[in-house]
Amino acid sequence: SFPTRRSSDLLRVLWAKRRESQRLATRCSNRINNILLRFGHTFGAVNPMRSDIGAALIEGLIEGGVPDYTGVCPDGLPADVRIVIKDLVTQMQQHGLHVRQAVIASENFVKSREWPTEKGAIPGTNLLTLLHTVPGVGTSSAMTWLAEVLDPRRFQIGRASCRERV
Repeated sequence: SFPTRRSSDLLRVLWAKRRESQRLATRCSNRINNILLRFGHTFGAVNPMRSDIGAALIEGLIEGGVPDYTGVCPDGLPADVRIVIKDLVTQMQQHGLHVRQAVIASENFVKSREWPTEKGAIPGTNLLTLLHTVPGVGTSSAMTWLAEVLDPRRFQIGRASCRERV
């Protein structure tokens, strides 16, 4: 079935959940890096907090160790600070999980419907495949486009009125 206004709103809500969760995960990551910088740990400049290496270094510091790695201060972290960072890591991971869940829900939503085109309906799975063939368009761009534009045919009125003015 074609997406209706209601289903369009549902996709926008699902994708907004992803966007908000991503923003919150980034906020946690930035806070962790800020705290680590206060205690002389500069590895975040090369290894983001959410990278495998960054996560391993943070875990080592939380456990009270001092990983032997460039940008890790030999003083480690005070116990009270380790607790704060551990809580932020947990929050960051939860938000990351919500991001992944929202992406899956959005993709499943799109794949379960047919989408309008100038030449008729196209299954959502095929539409996503086509959108991914555009250079630089990944899941995020494709979902944002579908959530915001939905049916490009609705813009023909705008083109028609532009032609009338010329």
